[in-house]
Amino acid sequence: MEEQSKNEDNIAPILCRNNCGFFGSQMTNNLCSKCYKEYCFRNFNSSIDLRDEQNEEKEEEKEKSIGEMDAAQVTGLVVEPVDPSKGTPVQLPVKKPANRCAVCIKKVGLMGFKCRCENVFCSVHRYSDQHDCNFNYREAGQDAIAKANPIVKADKIDKF
Repeated sequence: MEEQSKNEDNIAPILCRNNCGFFGSQMTNNLCSKCYKEYCFRNFNSSIDLRDEQNEEKEEEKEKSIGEMDAAQVTGLVVEPVDPSKGTPVQLPVKKPANRCAVCIKKVGLMGFKCRCENVFCSVHRYSDQHDCNFNYREAGQDAIAKANPIVKADKIDKF
């Protein structure tokens, strides 16, 4: 107890490093609260500026690398599905919004049930026998059992 009071007596108030007239503390690098806040704000903004400059440099490098690519590489990147018999682009099927039942088109909101056939159903149609589910549960179960229980075959015992 006496040691704590001696330590408190030995600590003298320290003036702010910026000579603003207020007292600073060791926790704030001998700065007062106002100067420390400004110091932190400057450091924070400078770190953001550095990140922005680094991001801009990376974007410039990407643009340069894209500019250096020849036409054959660029045309190879764009792929459109084409119907071989007609030679016209194929229209990809449009997915229904995930907030409606796939059978009765009823809004399900957060209470929708996602089936393994990747469709969302209401509480009435959520079971596989209530909708035309194309997921093969039997095959999936057999695969799961086969992975969980590998076949163990022992070596033959040699007779003497």
